[in-house]
Amino acid sequence: MDQSPNICLPLALLLIAGTLWLPTLNASESGDPIEAYLLKRLDENPSHADSWRLLGRVYQKRGDIAGAKQAFQKSLDNDPYSAAALFDYGQVIADEEGQQAAFSYFQKVYEIAPESDYAKQLRELGIPEPQQSSEAINAVYEVLTPEEILQTDYQIQRFDESENLERRNRELNPVVQTDDDRFRFFLETGVLYNTNVTLAPISRQLSSIDAKSFQGFLAPEAEWIAYQGEKWRTGPLFRGYFTLNEENFKAFNLSSFQPGAFLERDLEWWGATHIQRFEYTQSHDFFDGEKIGLRHSATASITTILPSLDALYWYVTPSYSTFDAPVANPSQDSLDGFGLTFGMSRFFRTSLTWLPTWSLGPDLEWINTEGDNYRYFGAKVHADATIRLRENLDFIPSGNIGFRAYPDYASGGDRDELAYRLSSRLRYRWSDHISTSLVLNYDRFASGNPNFDAERFETGFVTTLLY
Repeated sequence: MDQSPNICLPLALLLIAGTLWLPTLNASESGDPIEAYLLKRLDENPSHADSWRLLGRVYQKRGDIAGAKQAFQKSLDNDPYSAAALFDYGQVIADEEGQQAAFSYFQKVYEIAPESDYAKQLRELGIPEPQQSSEAINAVYEVLTPEEILQTDYQIQRFDESENLERRNRELNPVVQTDDDRFRFFLETGVLYNTNVTLAPISRQLSSIDAKSFQGFLAPEAEWIAYQGEKWRTGPLFRGYFTLNEENFKAFNLSSFQPGAFLERDLEWWGATHIQRFEYTQSHDFFDGEKIGLRHSATASITTILPSLDALYWYVTPSYSTFDAPVANPSQDSLDGFGLTFGMSRFFRTSLTWLPTWSLGPDLEWINTEGDNYRYFGAKVHADATIRLRENLDFIPSGNIGFRAYPDYASGGDRDELAYRLSSRLRYRWSDHISTSLVLNYDRFASGNPNFDAERFETGFVTTLLY
């Protein structure tokens, strides 16, 4: 067996205790990753008109009308012929003062982009076009009662919000930098009670053995932007996952070292901001110092921030895994092999104070192992939501459910399984950079074959640091 020194995990537990007792920091006003991203872009390029416009949309949704007006005006100062900014600014004025006060902005939309979607929306709402006489224009407003004007305003807002139905905050957070530093750092650490400590990052299922233990863990992620251009950035990255179990389960003390590199590019296309990313990582996993195996993986992804401020995340990940443990019959039982996973998530932003975001998406997986017994096709759907209980207190339920088909299973019986995960997190945000959560997770691999039927409960306290 290949040997490697295990990480000094007592130090990890000291870190756990330290972070749990960190003093309370001043909470920021928002903690919104889209706002953080836009503010960073404007810090780098104060004349970027579309970033000012999108920032105005963020403020508008939050109810900060003064902030929205200021941001839209900044957008128009830098691009006075932006039909999108004129339309958005007009909406804010119409919401606050009525459509007649916004009429000049809507007329400019017609003049600048008569065939645009913005002009189409104005026509559907009955906003007169410039060629109509002033008498006809005045007549439109004279026949509308205050109640009807209010209803029209509501329809404008309703149309805008319906675009939100076309998220996943966790995927956006690595993209967002809140300052000029080139170093990104994320850390989760805590103490859990885990009813099955046999799962490793490169594993594809749980063991069915009884392995309950209290568990300390440390999960760091770090990236350094070695090169920063106007649109491009690249550098090394490191991720890891380290656990410390009770003495009788020390054989499952996990050390997972995951070095790699990334390349990112910003792109403006079709009125949306796209962050293209490619990363390569190696996963070196050890149980109590003994090497389990190695996985190479490459992920290509695109995160799109839509004009509606929803976000889309698309990814594809090919991988190749090798395991050190010898097997008597590799053609049936080897876990070595190629994998391909791809999927997407949509991050939905809402106007509800108690439900700021939620997400939904599918994933597909094909694992082509050398062993027939572990080769499968899988499909699942995942979802989560952020429910705001108080200003800094969130409840985050999440889950996924999927099916794995093992068409080549050769040891008799049925190997297909229903795999699902239910998770909940009660999170208190001390600031934009630190939070503490009470977590409860349940994983299940429900198979008709008792050799592969397994489950796991996890519960405990987790502290998260983001820099």
